[in-house]
Amino acid sequence: MKYFAHHGNGHRYTARHMFNFICRKRLGMAWAEIGRIIHRDHSTAINSVKEFSNILYTDKEIQRQYAKVCVLLNDALE
Repeated sequence: MKYFAHHGNGHRYTARHMFNFICRKRLGMAWAEIGRIIHRDHSTAINSVKEFSNILYTDKEIQRQYAKVCVLLNDALE
């Protein structure tokens, strides 16, 4: 699957934001734990989740892509 193609060079950042968002909101991980995984400070994880929340609220394509990822994640966790 190809995700975030329409965002050009920013697609990597959107994918990173989504990863952090899923770790926090779907998996309930602590900020510090997410920070360790992404090799950044916990505050970077906090800002990333806020950024993705804003993107998710306003961008219909990202909403569709996030829904697809959630289905895949649910299937993988079953």
